[in-house]
Amino acid sequence: MKKENDHLIKISVMFVTMILLTLIAFYIVYSEWISNEFLPYVLIFLAMIQVVIQLILFMDIKEKEGRYRITSVAAGGFIAVLTIFFLAIL
Repeated sequence: MKKENDHLIKISVMFVTMILLTLIAFYIVYSEWISNEFLPYVLIFLAMIQVVIQLILFMDIKEKEGRYRITSVAAGGFIAVLTIFFLAIL
């Protein structure tokens, strides 16, 4: 029972963290706090934090049986980075 409560608290804290990161991103864009040349990098950094939180918490990739899931997530991430790179240079 305690392990279940700890997991629920962990999920709740991470969910609130992701909402806060989203609100921070909206605030940064709305307030024009960061110049337009650095804005995409800051937003991508905040998004990457959210991706890591979601993968670790909700996808359970840190489990031992999830070894193949980690490989597929890494391959998918590599393809996503390549796609973003090539779209950026178009």
